[in-house]
Amino acid sequence: METIKNLTKKYKKIGFQLFLKLWGSLCNLQILL
Repeated sequence: METIKNLTKKYKKIGFQLFLKLWGSLCNLQILL
């Protein structure tokens, strides 16, 4: 079983990419509005 530390390491990158995508779409929405 993987430790929580390893799992957070693994998902931090994925989460950060998702966060950037969300932030980008939010900025696009603000420009459109």
